[in-house]
Amino acid sequence: SLNQTPNGLLQALFDRGVNDFRATVFFSADRYYSLKWDANIINPPIIRMSEIYLIHAESAVSKPSPDLSAAATSFGIVRGFADSSFTPITFANVTVALSTIRAERRVELYFEGDRFHELRRLKSPSFGEVKSGATIIREAKPFNDASWLLKIPVSETSGNPAIVQN
Repeated sequence: SLNQTPNGLLQALFDRGVNDFRATVFFSADRYYSLKWDANIINPPIIRMSEIYLIHAESAVSKPSPDLSAAATSFGIVRGFADSSFTPITFANVTVALSTIRAERRVELYFEGDRFHELRRLKSPSFGEVKSGATIIREAKPFNDASWLLKIPVSETSGNPAIVQN
């Protein structure tokens, strides 16, 4: 399931294609960090073209009359860029298409801070830890649980009494 913790799951997702250069970049033994963007640039990219293609693929499948062909084309562009041996595919049905596209999105946007927003967008429950003394309790939290929200700074709530604290 895509809601599992990263231990092993992401490695398995990256290992799908032997020519997928992302597996080498993210999991090589001598490299533990991402140099995707130069830390000195002022305007790092906010959205990449591959993300646009994945959004298009998912939306083509999610509309009232799904377009599996358009979804497969957009998916193939992203997959083909990452894996030179990738051959175009066709999706058997909407469920397979969504599962495949979302798995690819997770791989493609690895280390970009997208996972939390993805879980919220899909309204997926996630797991959090509640620390009570020396005991750690793992509990499922619904996507709309208020504990996922950051508190609004006091400087903002003081300046506008109409603001309701998260």
